[in-house]
Amino acid sequence: MVKKEFITTTGNIEGYNIDKYLGIVNDQIIYYNNEQFIQKSSVYEKLIEEMQDELINNIKIKAEKRGANAIIGLKINIGELNLTEDADFFGTASATAVYIRSNMSKTEDSEDTITADKMRNAILAEEYSQKILNPELSFKEKIQIIEQLNDECIIVPLDRLINFIYESDFKNDTSTLDARETQFNAVLNYLENYGDYDIAIGFNTKLQGLDIKDDKKLFYYIYKNAVSVYYEEIFPMLDTLNVNILSKTIFPKLLEYKETYSLKDSEIIDKITDRMKQFLKLDAENANDQEAWVCAFCGQKNSGKNIWCKTCGKGKNGLTEEQEQMIKNIILHLVKINYVLKTNSINKQ
Repeated sequence: MVKKEFITTTGNIEGYNIDKYLGIVNDQIIYYNNEQFIQKSSVYEKLIEEMQDELINNIKIKAEKRGANAIIGLKINIGELNLTEDADFFGTASATAVYIRSNMSKTEDSEDTITADKMRNAILAEEYSQKILNPELSFKEKIQIIEQLNDECIIVPLDRLINFIYESDFKNDTSTLDARETQFNAVLNYLENYGDYDIAIGFNTKLQGLDIKDDKKLFYYIYKNAVSVYYEEIFPMLDTLNVNILSKTIFPKLLEYKETYSLKDSEIIDKITDRMKQFLKLDAENANDQEAWVCAFCGQKNSGKNIWCKTCGKGKNGLTEEQEQMIKNIILHLVKINYVLKTNSINKQ
């Protein structure tokens, strides 16, 4: 059980040693409220306090499930998105779950010592890292290893875990959709032991070498559900990745919100918005072209009246109807975010 006095924003608790680091715990909430919260400061303050209490309680529950008796490095962010007349509030929290012991009866360890638990975990992490990359083991067996790692709080190097996710092949997979989702979620749950930024960097690096012909169901699933939005990392990939890969990874991320925003995000958002508009440019140029055309992707000849190829479904700009609509939604989403950022900046001046 995590006592209130063992929840801190610092990296340690005075008088106690940290025996085990049990991973990062995160939580997020959204409150939908009307404009009365803007007009009445007392009600606004009460709302913020309630959101903080809820976030801390949720973090506490998640940490206790991992066997923690303390929480360190607690960070809480609460913000307001006022895109219309209604005020929507969002809150996020992250912390590190740990197991602590009183140091009253222990002498301080020297810097070059390592506890038995840490030694055991380091050895097991190396052994399990090799197992999840072993091509002779089935995917089901590897998922069982992931579940065991999570239960025992053993953290393998993130790059090896990402390699396992990236290299998992489902060409001959006969699992039901429900069984596969359960397996995928086991990996997703284990990823909570790592930092958000490290996950984003690792997955985006792997994304650079992805071939659209590869069968990457697990990679796409984890990317969609675990990788946080970092605009600076996303922008360069818009010029290097195939649009079909972008539509399965980067594009859905651009429809999400970052954890926190500041005015410095405005410039990179403008650049991303302009790049998204370029994806649609060719379609606009050919909108009034009524001549027959040959699809550059499948070779099908189409009449000038056909906006989309009747064989592969792509337009003259190389986008499917679904991809084109997604890009339009992204542009609208980013424009709204930038409007709020710039308006708030003006109001503060």
